Amino acid sequence: MSKKLFMVLFSFILVISLTVIGCSGSTSSKAPATTAAPATTAAPAATATQTTAAAQTTAAAPASTAASGKVYEFTVAYGDSKTNFSDAELIPWMDQIVKDSNGQIKFTNVYYAGQLIADAEIYDAAARGTVDIAINTTAQTPNRWAIMDLLSITPIGSTCKMESQAYRDVFNKYQSAFDEEMTDVKVLAIHGTIPDPPGLPVGTVKKPLTSLDDLKGLKLCGPGTYNMNLMEALGASPTMVPPPEQYTSLQKGILDGTILDPIFYDMLNFKDLIKYQTGNFSLGGSPWFMAVNKDKFNSLPADLQAILVKDAPILGDKRDTFGLTTKTEIVNNAVKNNGLQVVNIAEAEITKMKEIEKPIQAKQIADYTTKLPNAQEIFDFWVSARANHN
Repeated sequence: MSKKLFMVLFSFILVISLTVIGCSGSTSSKAPATTAAPATTAAPAATATQTTAAAQTTAAAPASTAASGKVYEFTVAYGDSKTNFSDAELIPWMDQIVKDSNGQIKFTNVYYAGQLIADAEIYDAAARGTVDIAINTTAQTPNRWAIMDLLSITPIGSTCKMESQAYRDVFNKYQSAFDEEMTDVKVLAIHGTIPDPPGLPVGTVKKPLTSLDDLKGLKLCGPGTYNMNLMEALGASPTMVPPPEQYTSLQKGILDGTILDPIFYDMLNFKDLIKYQTGNFSLGGSPWFMAVNKDKFNSLPADLQAILVKDAPILGDKRDTFGLTTKTEIVNNAVKNNGLQVVNIAEAEITKMKEIEKPIQAKQIADYTTKLPNAQEIFDFWVSARANHN
């Protein structure tokens, strides 16, 4: 090959190489249209130390739900029937969570009493993950948790119009006690049974309850072990019958009366049978818990966990405000339309009942101290909280 031809070929190859290198550099300098966060030209390049620190910070911080856009679906088991009253509690609570989470928490199903799980199994269903959130009264599981049974004791003659708020005070102060007993779930809140008044009065079929003597031998049914023990000490003959079966028992005379939630006048048609109700004598119900499956809770980013905790008391707030007006209205309607008579027990008789109650109450609290060493302290705070929310 001549020297002249060699120089021509060498020049041609050199030009082609420079062109390819230039084109390659031009392509890499352009960010693709789909890049989520293009580099800002004004920002200087990060040093190795800065890059490492940034990576560590990112790893430590919870994932941003706004950035991820992931939706977390939740199912709920609720230990009562579907009624206007239950909807008035559940719907605002769920709606607020959906709103606060920008739709990243979504509720797919609410299973009411007996629909998917037996009432007494609702807590365990959340613990094992059959459902994500359990809401139920501990009347369904008596003698399981000392802290919950303790809070079912309410002194005769005391009232509390905002019971769920009183429970919230106890929960906020003694949350560790709930965590230590209810270990296989994350407890979000404790709610009341019903504002008092109207509370849980005694309803009877054939004769009014106006004195301590009227309780003698009275076949009664009601919620919770403590209430059963108290009724027995007062002279009644208590028995445990589930609410759906109480109508037939009252109708057949197996029961003379019951410690009733006024909602049963409509929900279970007690208005057809109950003719007398105490007006100034009511008993405490069992507190309700709201608990979430631990694994599901821990799978959430921190901001969504905080929303579940923050919004949990909404259900109890609705129970207090809506329950106070609605259940009083239910009683008034039964008086007006069904001939229900609301009768008061003389104060002297109430005083006698309180004296009978004292040793029953003291023994029950002492029994709880085996599991809950500060049971008396918690009970005293609970009674004080009730007085503060009257």
